[in-house]
Amino acid sequence: MLKNMKIAYKLVSGFIVLLLMMASVAAITLFISSSVKGKAQLAQEESVVFAGIARNMKLDVVQVQQYLSDISATRGLDGLNDGLQKADEARKSFLANLGKFREMYRRENDAKHLKQLDEMEHKLQTYYEQGKVMAQAYIDGGPASGNKHMAGFDKAAEELTGTLDPFVEEQVAELNASMVSIVASANNLSTTTLVATLLSLSFGLLGAWLITRSITRPLNAAVTAMRVLSFSPIVSSAARILPTSSSVSRTLASYSATTRGREASLKVRPTSGSTWASDASMPMDCEPWPGNTNAAFKDSTRDG
Repeated sequence: MLKNMKIAYKLVSGFIVLLLMMASVAAITLFISSSVKGKAQLAQEESVVFAGIARNMKLDVVQVQQYLSDISATRGLDGLNDGLQKADEARKSFLANLGKFREMYRRENDAKHLKQLDEMEHKLQTYYEQGKVMAQAYIDGGPASGNKHMAGFDKAAEELTGTLDPFVEEQVAELNASMVSIVASANNLSTTTLVATLLSLSFGLLGAWLITRSITRPLNAAVTAMRVLSFSPIVSSAARILPTSSSVSRTLASYSATTRGREASLKVRPTSGSTWASDASMPMDCEPWPGNTNAAFKDSTRDG
């Protein structure tokens, strides 16, 4: 295919192939980098944020228990009577954080997690109410009255923790998975870019070699033919006598190709009355030139 193409077309084709390879590498890099960017944005806007919110929810539950236990122990004496208020603030913080998850899952139409949030909210309310009853019993009747409610409060705390802990762990695991996915995508981007670049360079060098070879081989063949032609004795003599023209060049090339194998067999014999014929004409009894070369030389002289 390359043999039949003009040199200009060969060069243009080589540049086009190189540009296509560069465009392919750019497209692959852009596609993978877009994937990495999307995963990073998801981790930033969801995984990191909601993993932190889940931890805050767990802290809110701990604070509810702490404030209720404190007021139960102090019975609200000596100005230590803000336990119930602080516990209610922690409960409201838990519900606010729960609402953020509920909004996200509604947006994603995630019925499973919405049901899980409803269960946690119910268990938190039960836990808080049991704690309030226990704390008020300690305030009003001391340990003898408050200890009766301790078992119910502990049971509610255990049930809430059994639902909340897996939820928090799930959010943390999702965050870790997002980070792992981002790192893997970044590594994939580096590897793919390197491989694509190496392949482009390899095909580019191969294409350049093929195009150069398709140009230089005919030129080398032409130079070799010209050198062989210049060393032909008969053609060299004719070239010195005849004027230079395109028709002369064609004639010399044709004559060299057809007589090169016969030059050694040409034998000139002396004619009667003279030793050699004049330089201006061939001996009468020598072998004739092949074809109609004499006429061709005459035509070439006229062309000159």
